[in-house]
Amino acid sequence: MPLAENGHRGSQNNIGVFYSKGYYVNKDFEKAFYWFHKSAENGNPNAMQNVADMYFRGEGVEESCPKALEFYIKGYHSGNIASAFTLGRLYRLGECVELDIEKSSYYFSEAAKSDSEYGLISKAYMYYYGIGVPKDYKKSLMIFNELDKFYDINEVSFYLAIIYYNGFGTEKDYEKSYSYYKIAYEHGSKESGYSIAYMAYKNQTEIDPVEAFNILLANAKGGHKRSQKLLSVFYEEGFGVDKDLEKAAYWEKQLKVQ
Repeated sequence: MPLAENGHRGSQNNIGVFYSKGYYVNKDFEKAFYWFHKSAENGNPNAMQNVADMYFRGEGVEESCPKALEFYIKGYHSGNIASAFTLGRLYRLGECVELDIEKSSYYFSEAAKSDSEYGLISKAYMYYYGIGVPKDYKKSLMIFNELDKFYDINEVSFYLAIIYYNGFGTEKDYEKSYSYYKIAYEHGSKESGYSIAYMAYKNQTEIDPVEAFNILLANAKGGHKRSQKLLSVFYEEGFGVDKDLEKAAYWEKQLKVQ
């Protein structure tokens, strides 16, 4: 702690990690954000990525796409490979930014120059989407599976879930898909929560309908549009909850709220 208080940026970032993960201390996102931000102000590229992630997820600070984007860009320009990868993903999916395939390709290509885990995941993305290389789901799956053995990365679980759900480069496997969606959801992926609820609705997993409804409701309250749409259906059909056409109409209207 004395090093961090005296401005040592590495120590400041480490304390942020301790608070964000609950290592040796009680988990406290506000304190984690404070120390990450201190470290970022002192020029730590890893802390810039961490600050961006917290703005993106609204952990310890009010959710803000513009601020998240600001710090991801700062991280990228400071040499953080994870920031380059994240920018590629955001521009590819149109999250927090307008969908822009050209910018997505640029950032993925920049990250892929590295042999780090985020360089490898960028290569997996490039094969998955056909960015700068021919689309090849089998190569993408091979890289994602290798990453899954050694790294606990939310994005890896999320894309393995999609691959096994759709049978991209392999046979469809709903059980594997659900298990990977569950991991990604537990790491904060709202899209994975939506997918779990959708699989329950389609009877593709044995998850309890009430549990699926609760996941969807939390997502919808957090502003996830696809969850709001499906939640409206749950209320309309009485799936996992008592049928309530008024609430169904309410969530349908929320789709139009920015």
